[in-house]
Amino acid sequence: MTASVAVILTVLGVRSARAAGRELDREAAEAIHVAQEAARSEERERHQRILHDRVLQIMEMLARGDRRFDTGVRSQVAHEAAWLRDLVETGREREPGNLVAELEALARAYALQHLRVEVNTAGLAAAGNPHDRLPRSHVAALVEASREALTNVVKHAGTDVATIRVNHGRDGLVLTVVDAGRGFEGEPESGTGLRRSIIGRITEVGGAVLIESAEGEGTSVELRLPIP
Repeated sequence: MTASVAVILTVLGVRSARAAGRELDREAAEAIHVAQEAARSEERERHQRILHDRVLQIMEMLARGDRRFDTGVRSQVAHEAAWLRDLVETGREREPGNLVAELEALARAYALQHLRVEVNTAGLAAAGNPHDRLPRSHVAALVEASREALTNVVKHAGTDVATIRVNHGRDGLVLTVVDAGRGFEGEPESGTGLRRSIIGRITEVGGAVLIESAEGEGTSVELRLPIP
């Protein structure tokens, strides 16, 4: 090989390496951009859920009907305001505690909206309390999805009683929110509450949602989650 040929090959090799480097840089930049967009989208979704599930719902509760602004409602509003202030100041949602305790607290909150919520978790105790193995993200998803299901009872069902049942089966944990209200025929309307706050939350943590209803026979919202 002559010296001139060797030089040409060396130059071509350098150019090829530079081109490959530029391509890798471009692919890396695209990957970073995609990851950043996904993170921004996830954050937007989180903020929209927060506004819908907590802030908007408490405002709608205050606006509904001819009701007194009594001590119980004042207490709930103060609790939600403290929760929102903590979120604004820290940027983090409060970590949920034990699933059963969270559901019982949810029942007490809805009692202030004149909805009596019966919480039946005997099936968990009989199975050795498998919910204690649930990650906090799964507990939060179940509690917030249940919150939205109860809000729908208050707004649409025309009843003042609902039941939350939690059991453990071979496929994992099953939480069902049931009411004996007016129900509906056909497919439920896929609004923000159903799509994001119930189905979105549960599917994001690997679960599934089943909604059953019939006119005059109430509604059942079933949340299923595998237990690690």
